[in-house]
Amino acid sequence: MCCDVLESSPRELAEYYEKLLNISDELEEKRRSQGFSATHNPDGTAIIRTSVPPENVLKHVEYEEPPKGIEVETLTDVMRRLHSLTAAEMRTLRKQVHQSGQGTKKQLRTRLRRYYRKEFSMYRMLHDGDSIPRFGNKTARHFDYLVAIDFECTCVEVIYDYPHEIIEFPAVLIDVRQMRIVDTFRTFVRPEKNLILDPFCIQLTGITQEMVDSAPVFKDEYRLLRDWMTQHSLGDTDMLS
Repeated sequence: MCCDVLESSPRELAEYYEKLLNISDELEEKRRSQGFSATHNPDGTAIIRTSVPPENVLKHVEYEEPPKGIEVETLTDVMRRLHSLTAAEMRTLRKQVHQSGQGTKKQLRTRLRRYYRKEFSMYRMLHDGDSIPRFGNKTARHFDYLVAIDFECTCVEVIYDYPHEIIEFPAVLIDVRQMRIVDTFRTFVRPEKNLILDPFCIQLTGITQEMVDSAPVFKDEYRLLRDWMTQHSLGDTDMLS
């Protein structure tokens, strides 16, 4: 299924933008022939009457102010107190850096340690003389932006060859030069092979059956992610299709 989606995506993307252009043309034509009041509500929002199916209409997401970066004092303080932090304190720290607060106390501590060690290493890299990272004899490759993704998947407790499916798809857009998060993306995903979440999965991830029942399937979620990346002029046709 995934391969079929990838092969048909360029055509679907072209159809999607063609529908958007049709909406714009229809509104412009009504504005010219009937006047502004016929195409807009009293509050100034546009009256849109088209045949575009609901799944092609993006939901409005409120903008969240990105964090300005972690001060070195905070980095060292968290690393020093990591083993004495409560689960609630660790969840708060995770949410402050736009990361999931789900998981057991042990999992939260492991994720925090990994994240803050990486942040501290980046700080040392920029402030300890030579700011160019090196990996053995390889030259470091620099990027303007990075997209970090942290999936949550369906799971059960004892079956090792269980066919996992993504049920949460969060992503953050990172400005590498400024070392800060500039935007976030997040959606739940409705599984298609195993529609009912196992109680173990619900307890581990904190994702409920109601959350995934009302969510898009992966194919539609992928389109939303692609549109989000396009808004930031990220990727190219080959990479996103």
